[in-house]
Parts: sequence; structure tokens; C-alpha cells
Amino acid sequence: MSGKEGIPGIPVQLPKMGCGEKPSEEIIQLGRFMKHQKNWRNDTKLAVKVFPDTGRGLISRRAIEKDSEIIDLPFDALISLKSISDDGEFMQLLEEVSGEMKWKVQTLLTLYLLWNWHVGDKSPWKDYLRSLPTTLTHPHFCSVDELVAIPVISERIIDSVNQSEVREVQKYFEHTLCPCCGGKFFPDIFPKRKFIEFYLICNSRTVYVPPDTVRMMLRGTRVLGMISNDPNMALAPFLDLFNHSGDTKTMCSLARKGTTYFYTLKTSSSFRRGEQIFINYGPHCNMKLLIEYGFFLPGNYNEFIEVSLKDIEDLVKNLRRSQKNLHIPSNKFRYIRDHNLHEKMFLDADGFSHNLSIVLHFLLIDGNIYENHYHPVVFGQLPDEQSLREYKKHLINLLLERYRDSLVNLQHVERLTESGMIVRDFLKCRIAFMSDCLNKY
Repeated sequence: MSGKEGIPGIPVQLPKMGCGEKPSEEIIQLGRFMKHQKNWRNDTKLAVKVFPDTGRGLISRRAIEKDSEIIDLPFDALISLKSISDDGEFMQLLEEVSGEMKWKVQTLLTLYLLWNWHVGDKSPWKDYLRSLPTTLTHPHFCSVDELVAIPVISERIIDSVNQSEVREVQKYFEHTLCPCCGGKFFPDIFPKRKFIEFYLICNSRTVYVPPDTVRMMLRGTRVLGMISNDPNMALAPFLDLFNHSGDTKTMCSLARKGTTYFYTLKTSSSFRRGEQIFINYGPHCNMKLLIEYGFFLPGNYNEFIEVSLKDIEDLVKNLRRSQKNLHIPSNKFRYIRDHNLHEKMFLDADGFSHNLSIVLHFLLIDGNIYENHYHPVVFGQLPDEQSLREYKKHLINLLLERYRDSLVNLQHVERLTESGMIVRDFLKCRIAFMSDCLNKY
């Protein structure tokens, strides 16, 4: 996590390790905790290793066959809505402050991590909290100067944490005193920055769990009446050490085995003994990986560049400078919004998406000015690729200019943070991707 503050009484600064070194004491203790307190058998012989490109990751001491299980955790080893429901002291605290308030599950998990961070050595999850990274490279922790320098993505970065939700949590806990120490929760016990850190940890490290199964397990409990969305996420200690790759598929299940529910992951790939095992976080472009997880993948074959209607409007403004007779009826933009044509507009390695090509043709080539003629144009025959070629080049150049400007601005910032350096490299990667796309035209 970002910053040096940790759990009171718990040393959280992880020692630096080189490639192949033994795991830290914190990770060793986490493994013992999972085995002895959470009854995890580790049948797939998983072990932690440090890799030069991905950092901490997981290997197996035996070969993993294709389409086989890679980890099988008792559900009680996950931090879930059930963990919250089973914690009587935390539930009492929630009931005191909530009233009729309905919480998002991610917010409840964040508050639960904060609570366990606060109680320190008394926390049943202290071994998991010790294992978490002490520095987050999430772009949300860029400096103010860095965020100002990168308008091409700063709005997405800021939106990665729902600020109105932060304020709402603070409001509900504002006058509440901690039952264990008598201190005020906000801003003393749960400082805003720490809340955001744990919120982002929940955002990036939770796994999907089938909500119907969780509801069945919690049937009749008070906690189900406190949530506003599906209980479909949980933190999975040790499992969250798997790194991401788009080259594999991962299947999850939550099922009863005997008297106990188990959360199981299977992989579509095979892995040799001692080879790093990857799971797939989803078919994400680099922007989503950066915003959600704080990293990106050079050569990501799921990469695409989203294009907004504002980008199209800016393209039209630029074109009007050289094409004085370019006239587009304003109701065409309304028609695009009304028919959701501005959704799924993107550029990827294969070219322009269907909606993006249609919108460019509709606005820049089609000469119809009467709305009753729009439908056959938009939902009829696909536009001729050759007629759009120059406009597509203009659009790519417009996007490229924005990314290049942000990169230049960022490189002028003195002493980039670690988050800023990752964003800098992300901008370079996206510029290279768009340059390749431009070369195809």
C-alpha cells in the first residue's frame, strides 16, 4: 500500500526480494495461517516466488495439467459478506451507524479491512493484512502535478474512487466512537487516504463469487438487509498472489464438498513444475488494467482505444477549419445519442469498430438532412472503407496528439512518483499502438 503507515503493532514493510529469493516472513506466515486456521490443504502444491517482470507470483511444485484445478479454498478462508456477518463486534458497529443505509458490498469490505487494520494484533485477519503490498502503484496516487499533466486520462483516474461514496461513509461515521479505543472513526481512526487505499485493494484484489450461493449461505442473517447490490465479490488470501495473463482462461466455482463450501479455480492452460501460474482477470484493454489494477501489458492483444462522442465533435471542429462547407445538422448528434450509436466506439488492432465507422460515415459523408432518411443510412449497408480512410487518419492523429501532449507534459514534471512513472510508460505504449494503427492507413 502507498505510504508507510501500517496496522498498529504489526510491521507491514515487506523486505525487498530479488528474483527467485525465498518468500518474505509475511508470506510464510500467511501460508501457515491458511493451513492451520483456515484448513487449506494446498493440494496443488502452490508456492510463492519472485519474478523479474511480474514481482510476486505463484508456482506449483508439481506440473499442472490443462483444464485442471489450481487452487481450492474453503469459503471461510475468503473475506466475504459471510466474514462480516460472522463478526459480531463489527456487525454491532455497522448497525449503530447504518440506520436504513444500504451499503455496496465493496464499501463494506473496505470498512471491514479498515476495522481489522485498526484492531491490529487482535484481528483474525492480521496475517493477511501483513501480506498486502505496502505501496500501491495505482494511478490514483499520482501527484497533483502529474494529474494536471495528463488530461487524456486524469478524469478516469479520479473516477476510479467514488468520492461521493467516500463522503457518505465519512458522514455516517462522523460522530461514532470506536468501541475498543474511544477514538473518532473519521478522520482519526479511518483517515481518508487509508480508506481509499483499502477501497482500491478491494477493487483490484477481489474475486467473483456466485451471489445466489452467498445469499443462500446467509439466508436469514441481518447483513443481507444492509446491502444494495449483489454479494458477488470477496477477497481471497493467497489466491490474490496469482498474476494476470490473457493467454489463459480461468473458471471459478463455489460448491459444497461434504459440509463445507469451497471456492475453486480451474485453468485452461498447462504449467510445468516451477513455472509461474497465471490466471485471467478478464479481456481488459490497457486503460482498464491501469485504472483498475495499476499495471498494463505491452503487446496486449486485448488493447483498444475508446472513442467518445466528444472526440468526434472535436474531430468535426478540426475538419471545419479546412472544410468551410462542412455542415452537419445538429439533430444528427441527437440521433446518435438516442440510438446509442456512441457506445462501443473504439479502435483496435483490426481497425475501427462498427459503430465508430457508422458514426463517421453518418456525420461526415452521408448528406441526408432529413431525419426520416437517417435510419436506412445508419442501419443499412456498411459504409465504404475507402471513403472513410482520410477521416480515420484524422481521428487517429487527433487522439495521438492528445497522448503525445500528455506524455510531454508528464516528462516535464520534476521527480515523478512511482505511479507517475507507470503512467508515463503506459502513455508511450498507447502512442506506439496508435502509431501502428495509423501506419495501416
